[in-house]
Amino acid sequence: MATFNLRRFSTPESLRAIEGEHLLGFLAPFRDFFSGRGMELPAGPEGLNYERLVAILMEPGSDTPPDLAERLFHVHEMATVEGMDGLLEEARICGVALDDSPSPTPADVAVQVWLRDKDILQRKHAEQFLVKPRSFEYFQTK
Repeated sequence: MATFNLRRFSTPESLRAIEGEHLLGFLAPFRDFFSGRGMELPAGPEGLNYERLVAILMEPGSDTPPDLAERLFHVHEMATVEGMDGLLEEARICGVALDDSPSPTPADVAVQVWLRDKDILQRKHAEQFLVKPRSFEYFQTK
């Protein structure tokens, strides 16, 4: 991961595309980090300050936990329509139940998959960057 450019987490609207309970579950292991940055994570999504959360996420520092950066990076990379389709299919194949939503957002699906089985998300992310091997024929001259 060369740079920490997470456009999908750069606005309150993009964070609101993730179900509040899922977002809090995703961020909960890092309560101390957010507290140190002046933001207490609420018990429920009603009290979540999206503007403050965006400000914290867009200003990583030496105190940013590497595990948080990894989570954000993987979700950011998979929060696309193509990524969502792959994650939904893989979750179905693996028997991982996701919340029923009539129109899930790619970011919400990525967060749910991370919370339920992060290996699926990491595997599908890696598959996006596999280079298909090419074969070619050659003939040696005399």
